[in-house]
Amino acid sequence: MKLVCVCLLSVFSLLSLAAERPVVNAQLQQQAMTIVERLIETSFPELKGLKITPKGINNPQVFLATDIEISSLFGGEREYVLYLNNQLIEKDIPSLALQGILAHELAHFSDYEKMNTLELAVFYARILMGGEYEANYERGTDLQAFERGFAIGIKVFRHWLYEQISPEARAIKETNYYTPAQIDDWMLDQEDVTLL
Repeated sequence: MKLVCVCLLSVFSLLSLAAERPVVNAQLQQQAMTIVERLIETSFPELKGLKITPKGINNPQVFLATDIEISSLFGGEREYVLYLNNQLIEKDIPSLALQGILAHELAHFSDYEKMNTLELAVFYARILMGGEYEANYERGTDLQAFERGFAIGIKVFRHWLYEQISPEARAIKETNYYTPAQIDDWMLDQEDVTLL
């Protein structure tokens, strides 16, 4: 069973992020990992001590993504991957937007930590099928970040993102994630929320 899970996760990882891996811009890596450390300290204490490795991603429609190092699933401490697209710095992402989307990505890591290997394999399979499951999961991840105080940062990120991607990609993002207008609606519905 473990072998089946390893094979499935390996295939899913290759399919989901298959591309040549560029080197992450040093300034971007330092900026992102400094924010990640601060967010873990202040807003994601359950992730303290988590091993997160930044790696490059070369996809004009994807600027950040998360994954798990397959080799770490069956031998001790898990290792997570934060994929960063150098276009984040080349296209001058606002720091508030970067903080917001990194909070969304850390919410993914928090979810992964709650799953065993089999659950992760099933999760990857369902995400790769796309559709309603993926949209519900990503919107739920947005909500986790909103509830920790990062709604405005994610709203700023979405505005920035929509200017960088094709109309077709934007339509998919608007289905799978909260739009700026929906984020405003969510904030107006809150009686007591801290915004960071």
